[in-house]
Amino acid sequence: RDQPRSRGLGDVYKRQDMDRAVAAFRESAENGVAIAQYNLGVLYFSGRGVEQDYFEAYRWTRVAAEQGFVNAQANLGTLYYNNLGVSDGLTSIWPISYFMRSSRLQEAARWYRSAADQDHGQAQYFLATLYEAGAGLSQNLVKAYQWTKLAIDNEVPEAEGLLTQLEANMTQAQRMTCLLYTSDAADEEDS
Repeated sequence: RDQPRSRGLGDVYKRQDMDRAVAAFRESAENGVAIAQYNLGVLYFSGRGVEQDYFEAYRWTRVAAEQGFVNAQANLGTLYYNNLGVSDGLTSIWPISYFMRSSRLQEAARWYRSAADQDHGQAQYFLATLYEAGAGLSQNLVKAYQWTKLAIDNEVPEAEGLLTQLEANMTQAQRMTCLLYTSDAADEEDS
């Protein structure tokens, strides 16, 4: 009998802890602390401790991303890719949202590239998928392959499947270019 009651008290304590955490993140975020801005963005995205709000998630994630916080850059790419919180008013209504998709995908690619350049494995994988599909940038299976290999090096599990798919769809010339790139990169590491 006491167990449900104590579990209920634990929930109250957790809620109070979350309220304190949100308040602390908000105060630090408003004072320009990138990791707090990122964490506040994650909370708004997930609805944990606050009401889910993609516009607030976007706002705080973007501020942290602009400060160079790599996880925020990757998350911002995802917000753009999925059109979550990045547009409001008329631009979020079909069919206008369809026509805005290209510019959103270009922004997604830009932010994924910023994070990928800092060795963020998931961003490398997402950038590879954009190159593979020609979404937001020109289709380029060689670049998709290169970013996929980097994502594999960063232990992104789904990258293996993408690599297999790319190898099946690439021409012989594209595969040779990838082999040259791989051997050039290996030579650079050896020197």
